[in-house]
Amino acid sequence: MIYFIVGSFLLILAVRNDFLWRRTGVSFWNHVSLLVLICLAGFRYKVGGDTIGYMEFFEDIPLLWELEKFSFSAYAFDPLWVFFSSVSKSLVNDYYFFQFLHAIVVNVIIFRFFRKTTAYYSTAVLIYFLFFYVFYNMEIMRESLAISAVLLASPHFFN
Repeated sequence: MIYFIVGSFLLILAVRNDFLWRRTGVSFWNHVSLLVLICLAGFRYKVGGDTIGYMEFFEDIPLLWELEKFSFSAYAFDPLWVFFSSVSKSLVNDYYFFQFLHAIVVNVIIFRFFRKTTAYYSTAVLIYFLFFYVFYNMEIMRESLAISAVLLASPHFFN
């Protein structure tokens, strides 16, 4: 039900901002939509096929100051994923904090990319929510950080 409400909200924003060209409060509503999507992904509880595996792996992640003794070759995860997890675990040793931090990083970068590359920002957010949001935030969490890194570098590719 909550996904239907959020999707309806984003559809209304897309029609209002991109097709009716209402310009009052656009920045405010764009920030609200970002906040809603961050909270939806950050406050979820065991949603997503890979989430349980990430939760189990999070228990084995060392703290930041223990990384020098950590055997990266013993795990199938990339070193930057382990580092990101370790930083999160060193701040607050809770998987749900890590999940929320991941949602912030991924969604802020994707929304920034939309803001810089399209005039139809609200429509891009709606398409992202309908087709990619659940996948990037709840399934392929490691890969979505890599996609975010590519999106951050995209202005250099375009130039």
